Amino acid sequence: MLKVLADHREARSEVPRRLREMGVEVVETALPVGDYVLSPRVGVERKTASDFVAALVRKRFCKEISEAIKSDDVSSILEQLNSREISNKLIL
Repeated sequence: MLKVLADHREARSEVPRRLREMGVEVVETALPVGDYVLSPRVGVERKTASDFVAALVRKRFCKEISEAIKSDDVSSILEQLNSREISNKLIL
C-alpha cells in the first residue's frame, strides 16, 4: 500500500480524503517543509489560487522554495488553479 505523509494543516482540504478513497494510507503529522511527502526525497507543496497569489505578494513563496531546496529533496509544487483564476486574483 502506498503511504503518504500529510501535514496536519492539510486535514481541512479534500486531498487526504480523496487519497484514502483511492486506497492510499495517509499519515497526518507536522511536516517541517511542504504539505505532503511521497517518499524520503519527494515533497509536494499544494497551493490554491488564493494561496499562490498571497504567497507571491508576501514574498513567502520564494522562502518556501528556498527551504525546499535546502532540504536536498526533490520538490514539487502542485497548483490547484488555472490561468483564469490567477488572472482574476491578481486583478482583484
